[in-house]
Amino acid sequence: MCTGELDCPGESKSPPLNSSQAVCKKSNSENPRYRAVAKAMWEKIQPITGQARSPDFERWARDVRLLVERDGRTLEDVWRVFEFANRDQFWRANILSPAKLRKQFPALYARMGCGAVDGRGRSAVGMRSVPLEVDLTDRSWAEGL
Repeated sequence: MCTGELDCPGESKSPPLNSSQAVCKKSNSENPRYRAVAKAMWEKIQPITGQARSPDFERWARDVRLLVERDGRTLEDVWRVFEFANRDQFWRANILSPAKLRKQFPALYARMGCGAVDGRGRSAVGMRSVPLEVDLTDRSWAEGL
């Protein structure tokens, strides 16, 4: 059941009592690919932060889902921009979650030299081809659940 988040699939779009209650109780990672991308991001971020405790992967998967469903990105584009940020000396210390990636996506995309971006931060021109280093069909993370 959704208690206010307006982008939960199959739920009514009633506003929350207050904005701090806008939490979707329904699983945000219905598509296992969102969770797989979130976990792959963590594998690259964890060595940077040195943090031993895993993040809230449901929240991370939700942010990946929002990048795709609300912002109109593809998972491949999300991963390519994340990898660019993760290799860049400045951005790697600033993009430590999918939420930060989502916030900075237009700036990162432009910095990659991928072409024009419209007013909503969406590509007006296709991204240049960059090899994808993560298997988006890999479900090994779900073994033992």
